[in-house]
Amino acid sequence: RDPFPIAVLALTLGGTFSITVRTLPAIVADVLEAELSLSADRLAAVTAAFPLAFALAMLPVGAVLDRLGSRLSSIGFLCAGLAGCALAAEAPTAGIFLLSQIVLGVACSGMMVSPVAYAARALPPARFALWSGIILAVANSGMLLSSAPMAWVVDRWGWRGGFWACGGFAGVALVMIALWVA
Repeated sequence: RDPFPIAVLALTLGGTFSITVRTLPAIVADVLEAELSLSADRLAAVTAAFPLAFALAMLPVGAVLDRLGSRLSSIGFLCAGLAGCALAAEAPTAGIFLLSQIVLGVACSGMMVSPVAYAARALPPARFALWSGIILAVANSGMLLSSAPMAWVVDRWGWRGGFWACGGFAGVALVMIALWVA
C-alpha cells in the first residue's frame, strides 16, 4: 500500500490550519477591537502582520524545508503555530496580539509550502500536477472551517476559544504528521 496519500494529506492539514487561523481575526474583528482597545485602523495594521510575516518568511522557510525535509519542518512550524495560537488566545494587549500574528504568519508560511515540497520530491512531474491540485483543495477547506464552524466556536467560547480551537487543530495535524510522514 502506498503511504504517500496519507502522508501528503497529513501535511496538508497544516495548510488547512494556516488558512483557518489566518481568517479567524476577520470573524472576530468587532470583539477584538473592543477587548484590545483597538480602532478599526489599528486592528487592520495589527492583523496585517500575519500576511507580511508569511511573505517575508517564505525564503527562509524554503531553506529550512530543503535542509530538514517536510516532516521535521512541519513539526517545528506547527509547534510555532501552537505557540502563536496560545499567544493570541491569551493576549492581554494589542502588542501581544501583534506578536501572535507575526509568529502565526511565519509558522503558517511553512505549512502552506511543506506538502507541495513533499509531493515535488516524491512524485514524477506527471503525478505532481494532480497532487498539487489536491493539496490546494484540501488546504483551502480551511476557508470552510473558518466560516460557520468557527463562528459557532466563537459564539460558544469567544474569540479566545477560537484561537484555542485552531491550536487544537494544529496539534492534531502535528500528531498525524509525526505518525504518518516518513
